[in-house]
Amino acid sequence: MRHRFLPIFNAALLTAVVVTGCGKSTSYRQPDDDDDTVYNVGIISENGNTNLEQGFRDALEDTLGEKHVNIVTKQLSDGDVNDTAAEMVQEKPSVILTESESALSSTYSLVKNDDDTSVISTNVQDILRASGAEKKDDDSDDDRTTGINVTGISSNPYVSDQLSELIEATPNIRSVGILYSPDDTDTVKVDRTLETFLTQAGIEYREYILPSKLYKSLMTDGDDASSTTLLNSIRNSDETDPTVPLISENFAKRLHPEYTDEELMEWEQKTRKSLALASDKKIINTAVRQNDALYIAGGSLDSKISSIATAAKKARVATFGGDQKTGQQTLVTLWSDPYDTGYQAGKMAYQILANGQKASDMQVLYRTRSSFVKLYNKSYADALGLTFGKSFHEYSEYMKDYTPGSNTTRVEETDE
Repeated sequence: MRHRFLPIFNAALLTAVVVTGCGKSTSYRQPDDDDDTVYNVGIISENGNTNLEQGFRDALEDTLGEKHVNIVTKQLSDGDVNDTAAEMVQEKPSVILTESESALSSTYSLVKNDDDTSVISTNVQDILRASGAEKKDDDSDDDRTTGINVTGISSNPYVSDQLSELIEATPNIRSVGILYSPDDTDTVKVDRTLETFLTQAGIEYREYILPSKLYKSLMTDGDDASSTTLLNSIRNSDETDPTVPLISENFAKRLHPEYTDEELMEWEQKTRKSLALASDKKIINTAVRQNDALYIAGGSLDSKISSIATAAKKARVATFGGDQKTGQQTLVTLWSDPYDTGYQAGKMAYQILANGQKASDMQVLYRTRSSFVKLYNKSYADALGLTFGKSFHEYSEYMKDYTPGSNTTRVEETDE
């Protein structure tokens, strides 16, 4: 059972995500009865985030009072994030809640010079980078402020914990296939961290590009100036060009121990060529065939998770889903109540609206490890002949009894 448990990882890699807290304490007091102030707040809504949005609304009504809040919601549809952000900005809200990297990036690009509008981001691993803002000269792990009119709360589970759960669910794991799309830069950042942990744990890995609609269009229509510019931006979005799939040192040797170094290099070149612009089915089946487990951070691959999980389950390959949508169908996932994420974001909005705090000075928050629940899907586990201990909960059973916000401490007037 080699690699059953992770070694102690380099602490420097975890510093940015293990601390939590809101900074200085906040007093919550609703406006007086004769106060007719109404705060305009916007939500760029994503499909499936109903509980997060409800938590946000409840926090604003708990802290400000229902009659003092006007919430405008714009539904994000596939492919029109820039248009949706522009429509929202025209409403002139004082605070805008975004629920994805694309919504954050598009919204911030429109309000970065607007001192009267703040953005609160959720469901993004690296909020500063995702906003497209310049890195601060004094940026450090201890200072989690952005220096721009953006703050937020990351509800993503810690990458080391994700890998620990995947190892626990996969006996004798030797290699992990990492599925991603290069234009999903937040996912690329998560993948890079995961690869560092995999190397420390002695587990091989290979990346597989499963292109989003945007990235596929760039690859097929990349001759025009705008496409070329965007492709170059994607290539430069990470220290290692995300348009070139990475492979660990001994991955190919594990599959073909009889090959010489020259033959291994030729094998990898042929593999890359065969997968370039290949169908999703071929890419998924290749990843399934070559690995013991698959890692899907989520994001742009949410719409493809059903195909991935079906192929992997049939081949008796474990899968980890890195967000709420992917986790519904993968073998295992780490889950945190989205209502609570939304509620904490609503409390941050109160600080901006009622207490006059600036988003640029507010600490970006991270969920504590204890807020995550280890979940597995029974039908998937049965197909692989796996059983899970008491530290895991079965996904459908847990959700059947789940009440949004059941573990959220809601604020009361004058609460400290």
